[in-house]
Amino acid sequence: MATEYYLLQQIEALMSDPANWDNAYARETDPLKRLECLTRHYNGHLRQRAVLCLGSMKAGEALPAIIRRANDWVSQVRDAARQSIRQFMVPQGARWLVECLPEFGKLLSSQRDDHARLLEEIHRFLVRPENNAVLMEGLNSAKPDVARLVLGLMLEQQLFTVDVIFERTQGHKNPSVRLIATRAWLGQSGRRNEQDLLTLLKDRYAPVRQVALAVVMDENADVPVTMLLTLLHDNNELVRKRAARVLTERGHSPVAHSLAVFNDATQNLSRRCVALRALDEQKYEDVLALALDCLKSDSTALYKTALDIAVDHLQENARELLLEAMSYPAYSVAKRACRQYAKRKFFLTLEEILRSQAAAPSAEHLGLYLPLSARLGLWEGLQFMLMQAGNAEREPMRQALAKWTTRLNRFYTEPTAHQKTALRALLIQHPDVGLRDKNYLMQVLSA
Repeated sequence: MATEYYLLQQIEALMSDPANWDNAYARETDPLKRLECLTRHYNGHLRQRAVLCLGSMKAGEALPAIIRRANDWVSQVRDAARQSIRQFMVPQGARWLVECLPEFGKLLSSQRDDHARLLEEIHRFLVRPENNAVLMEGLNSAKPDVARLVLGLMLEQQLFTVDVIFERTQGHKNPSVRLIATRAWLGQSGRRNEQDLLTLLKDRYAPVRQVALAVVMDENADVPVTMLLTLLHDNNELVRKRAARVLTERGHSPVAHSLAVFNDATQNLSRRCVALRALDEQKYEDVLALALDCLKSDSTALYKTALDIAVDHLQENARELLLEAMSYPAYSVAKRACRQYAKRKFFLTLEEILRSQAAAPSAEHLGLYLPLSARLGLWEGLQFMLMQAGNAEREPMRQALAKWTTRLNRFYTEPTAHQKTALRALLIQHPDVGLRDKNYLMQVLSA
């Protein structure tokens, strides 16, 4: 208390100097918050005393502010921050140190000082037997980074058996914590509890299911066929592939099962979509025919899945399919088709893009075609944009015209006589179009 009182007196004396006036400090009424404000003050003497005072008070709420000052540009402030952090290395302060493990970790990427020794000192304190209960509490922290770092410390220092840690993390809300604990548990030699392995295969986090299946593959673990058939139609591709491999090794046909699910009209639609993807992954020879047939379906999800498979198989011959999909009623399908079209660098004509635009069921689709106009010739692209000037939203049109101007400055080509006539008429028809150097362009088109 004497130290704290003495530091507060020094702070008050320094703050009485008008040169040290601080608006945030003056507005704050809470004594602890006032000191936190001073840890950011421009005056190093004030930062040093504020940090020392917070450490003397053992104010856990202010520990993150103290940690930040451990990387201060003034060495005396850094020393003061380390001194204050050590004040928390008592049983009552262990909980605050655990909660601030992510902040301590950030210090390692700082360049002003070597913080590794400080972090090692904190770890040595936290792994003491009297702090085990605090670490176990930290393992259940709602903060994902805290739980992950505590788990890493437990495993590194072997504070508990892997079985105990695995049991404590099975229901953890943080999937990365479950994954780390699962890998440690599966990495053990010896017989494992089959029920726990089945639980991992049902985990909602795909990487957990992946590592569990990897163990099933490597060790030929006894897993019911019904579970493997369920995983065969998992939403995750790697899980599906590993399940198919295990089924094949055990004499079952993944293709036959996937085909049965796909052909069963009573099955959930999303399950049929996954079955179609599984057939493609299993190299089913007639999967392209199935996908092309699904393009006649009214189901958006099935159409989208079939389109992906058909494009992957047809490659450069998929151009017509994508052109047709660009005007599909569902915006999500049309958007995917436009992206695939641009990604595969297919050529495009003005007539084709106008045909898609005319067939488009909504004005929203037009926003997809404007970026595609960059695949047209220079003057054809401008012609298409001007033809849509009355329909397109302002911002997408502005962006498309700006990109066209950039193309013009880089690759100038003379427009044909027909293009000149059409573009002059469109520019006169849309006088408000936001095209840079419009007057100069009119001179070019009139030449």
